[in-house]
Amino acid sequence: MKIKLFLLLCSCFLMVGCSSENYAPVNNAWSQSEEPAGKYRVQQGETLYAIAWRYDMDYRTLAEINHLHSPYTLETGQILLLQGSSQESSKNRAVTKKVYAVKTAKIVKTTTPKKIQQTNNITHQGIQWQWPAAGQIISTYSPAAGKKGVDIAGTLGEPIVAAASGKVAYCGNGLRGYGNLIIIKHNDEFLSAYAHNQTLLVHEGQMVTAGQKIATMGNSESKRVMLHFEIREAGQSVNPLRYVRPSKDEK
Repeated sequence: MKIKLFLLLCSCFLMVGCSSENYAPVNNAWSQSEEPAGKYRVQQGETLYAIAWRYDMDYRTLAEINHLHSPYTLETGQILLLQGSSQESSKNRAVTKKVYAVKTAKIVKTTTPKKIQQTNNITHQGIQWQWPAAGQIISTYSPAAGKKGVDIAGTLGEPIVAAASGKVAYCGNGLRGYGNLIIIKHNDEFLSAYAHNQTLLVHEGQMVTAGQKIATMGNSESKRVMLHFEIREAGQSVNPLRYVRPSKDEK
């Protein structure tokens, strides 16, 4: 009888021990903690332009807040401030509120495939824009709905061309939701972006000309083959159709 009682008590202790172990807290030591609000940790391969694009900021504002100077070299793991003093912000706003004349551009012949050439483009601040790909617009600019550019349909491998001359500021796939992405800096105010590409044919720092083939159309991080095209002025998205429109056959 005593032996049975002893064995019963031992079984109870073992059950309690196992139950406690099953409900022990899990330590996710591998998970990376988020940075405090208003700060960002630079990931490998990111540029100042890409980070500013991610947060809808003017790259000059981001550089000024963090006391960075051209060519804005960043290091992996570097912490950037996303918010500065009101004095810095007001100073930058004063710079970006310039008003420029807009005029209709003359037709200029390029080596771009004929079906991509346009006749109703706009020259603004010395930038002459042209449509970046053949195909119909399947999604229009609607920032309230989260659409910061236009989507252009096409087939896999079709050419994507630079909408205007400039310098490649970013080339990679580090911005979630854009897939294989190219960002081109046209001047201090304007940048353009080309997303969901199949292949990237340029590299960061490369100078490109309007109409130059920079990528092929794809569906990276997209449910269908298309080009997502954006234009940003002083860090803010603008309707690309303000500056360039497709031909009548491609609308």
